Amino acid sequence: MLKLIVILTSFSLMAQEKQGETDFQSIIQSLNSLEIKTLSKNLPEIEESMDRYITYKKRICSGEFSTLVLDEDNETGENERSLTKEEKELCLRNLIEDQKTFINSFYKRKKEFAKYLYDQRLSNLEKVHAELISDLTVSKSRNKAKSRKKKSN
Repeated sequence: MLKLIVILTSFSLMAQEKQGETDFQSIIQSLNSLEIKTLSKNLPEIEESMDRYITYKKRICSGEFSTLVLDEDNETGENERSLTKEEKELCLRNLIEDQKTFINSFYKRKKEFAKYLYDQRLSNLEKVHAELISDLTVSKSRNKAKSRKKKSN
């Protein structure tokens, strides 16, 4: 009979309130959906959410919370028990995979932001360059006009 392991915290109300903070998929989705222009403002909040998730998940993996085992019909088969060594290792491996996913997504977004900033700076440089060339052209034509007036007098 296949059993499902459900991890319940002793602070179930706190867990329900902070479910959004510990939901890995919502953290990744938030990171990937940020508008590139506002990325730098929102990254600290997302990093903080990920830190809370990692802390919470480490507590789960260490067996800090009580565990109930449910059978296929979601009926309690066993009462409280601690995680086995294999379950703890699996939990930690999953946490590491989540961290890798976050780091890769974070890197991708930061790279996109760096390219955005580079493009902005390059655009500004091109504008300054065009203005300077324009100023020289206008200045040169004024000097020619002045020299013609002097020659004609």
